[in-house]
Amino acid sequence: MNRIRIILTLLLLAIVASAPRLLAQPADSTRTASSMADSVRALTRTLDTSHVHIAKSDSAMRPTYRMTKNWKTALLCSLIPGGGQLYTEQYIKAPIFALGAGFFLYRALYFNGLYRDYAAQANQYPRGSYEYESLKRLREANRDDRDLNYAFAAGVTILGAIDAYVGVHMFDFDVSDDHTSQIYLNPAGPSITFAARW
Repeated sequence: MNRIRIILTLLLLAIVASAPRLLAQPADSTRTASSMADSVRALTRTLDTSHVHIAKSDSAMRPTYRMTKNWKTALLCSLIPGGGQLYTEQYIKAPIFALGAGFFLYRALYFNGLYRDYAAQANQYPRGSYEYESLKRLREANRDDRDLNYAFAAGVTILGAIDAYVGVHMFDFDVSDDHTSQIYLNPAGPSITFAARW
């Protein structure tokens, strides 16, 4: 919001500074588009933008930006829970994702062991008997718990991959508190210089 306010203030100051030159022109009702374009050029010359980088519409004029970290490498490292966070140097998050996925994998293996035990016990009784049906229900409940914990482990791994992908893109983002801007008025002529550090 402050950036917009500063830009609008600069634009208003530029208009006010160039108003005497624009108003000094004789009023002509047959003003053409080229003379209006000349007025706009005169107005934009009053604002000195030598310290402000303005992106051109041509892609060849745009500055190239290269990320320090590669997003493909981060996703490959994320196949091991917490690996993507280690790649993006988010050392606090790495054990959280690793322990979360490890916990759910441990529980899935635990329920898989119970599922196999109940399946082996159920096969010792004839089908349709009370013992077989109760062991079958326990077997199915443990199978459902096993599958649910595998899904949770996969969910934690996918969340870790998403976090690593975002971390790669935010790795070079400057979060320092040094955001300053200054406005310089040129006493020699009607111009304003704006310098910003983001």
